[in-house]
Amino acid sequence: MTEETKSTIIGKTVVSRPWEAWRDDRLERFRLAAYLNTVISSISHPFVINLSAPYGTGKTFFLRNWQRQLLDEGGRVAYLNANQAEISGDPFVALSCTLRDQVFSDPGERYLKDYDALMDRASPFITRKDKPIVSNAHDQAKSQILHYGDIMGSMNSFRSELVQLVASMGTNQPDPRRRKIILLIDELDRCRPSYLLEMLECLRNLFLVPGIITVLAADQVHMRNVISGIYGGEAGGEGYLRKFIDWELTLPDPSYKVFAKHLYSVFRVEEAGVFIPGRDPFRGDEHLIEGFAFFADLCKLTLRQQHHCFMQINIVARALKAEGRPFGFLLGALTALRMAYGSEISRFCNGQRPINELIHDFEEDGMEKIGNHLRIGWHDFKARFHAWFLTPDEENILKSELKELQNEIKSMIESRVMNSRELPLKNRIAYLDSVLKTYHAVRKDSAFTGDESPAQSVFRDLEKGMFLIDSLNVSINGDFSSRVQKGI
Repeated sequence: MTEETKSTIIGKTVVSRPWEAWRDDRLERFRLAAYLNTVISSISHPFVINLSAPYGTGKTFFLRNWQRQLLDEGGRVAYLNANQAEISGDPFVALSCTLRDQVFSDPGERYLKDYDALMDRASPFITRKDKPIVSNAHDQAKSQILHYGDIMGSMNSFRSELVQLVASMGTNQPDPRRRKIILLIDELDRCRPSYLLEMLECLRNLFLVPGIITVLAADQVHMRNVISGIYGGEAGGEGYLRKFIDWELTLPDPSYKVFAKHLYSVFRVEEAGVFIPGRDPFRGDEHLIEGFAFFADLCKLTLRQQHHCFMQINIVARALKAEGRPFGFLLGALTALRMAYGSEISRFCNGQRPINELIHDFEEDGMEKIGNHLRIGWHDFKARFHAWFLTPDEENILKSELKELQNEIKSMIESRVMNSRELPLKNRIAYLDSVLKTYHAVRKDSAFTGDESPAQSVFRDLEKGMFLIDSLNVSINGDFSSRVQKGI
């Protein structure tokens, strides 16, 4: 977009630049935000959406940027990190303070006093866990009964007055999004099970009122398992959530290539000085990204697995700086294959298993998906991939086979006898010739010499990076990950 968009809210013009809120959005999450904006505009009754995705797949990034977009456009939106708020011990306090600070905090708003008065009347509920101090059992029972009555009255009063307050806020608002409050609750799936359940119960009993739309960001499977563990049985967790959540929306995965570009930027791999912009056969960053994206797609790696792969690529790139022997496409490919095949991939790299077996494993999927990532057909790519796993000894074997086939074809031509084997032989000759030409080009134009195959050399560099990670005994969620991500 190149033009400013304007929306008029309560007599004043709010100028917003929609691209600003999503300036760092390399995964095109803004498309989901635009879709939700349209849906939410048409909802007026209490509504709960759960944006479901596994941990570490970008839910917080989406909520934060969507919040900024809504605020830029004059919407009423509040964001709560449930995991951080857990320290308060009371979901009601966390939710009510979040609404006050982020929706009603403007001193010029006439609704601020009404909300503060509403909170005063909710004080018996806020102090519900404080036990009355009495001298005997009779007085204790009487006090508990009265205390219970105060709590229930406080709950009912809070909910009914919140309904009226939210309704009055939406009166005479031309923009439908200003007629409601969008409550964003993040990191719920990182809370203790008991707090998670308390948060959901508090929302259901007190804050699910007309005009408030709640958007949770939590892994639905995790929440179902937590609730099932408390109530017993998988059906219990599923049934509870079905009654509470109106719409489960799965955060869509970005394309493999888009996510690879994002990870390359997040880990600041370019700062290692190994890869350069463009399509250089060995050092081009585009080849690294394409090689990784193609095989990540082929092996159906999750976003979390892809993230872990780029941690390895980052470490390898920084270790390679002194050696200066990069092969971007192959490094990306082997990193993805190692994640999918584990240590078994080393047997292909070291020649302990024929590469034809690996090619056969993914050949059909490769033919289908190669157009999404690479600029060549599967037949040409297959020959190149084969060449990268050749050793000098295997090169000699292929040369001998090529010579025998060429002699056989020559004999057929000289005999002038039609033979059904002629076409398959010519295809095999063309394939072997392509494999050997690629192999010679790699060894001629790079530092891959000696008895190792190019794949074996690159895989050894990859193993060095893995050894560094394993030796430090850190996980993808650890402090080391954050430091590597920053290029430290």
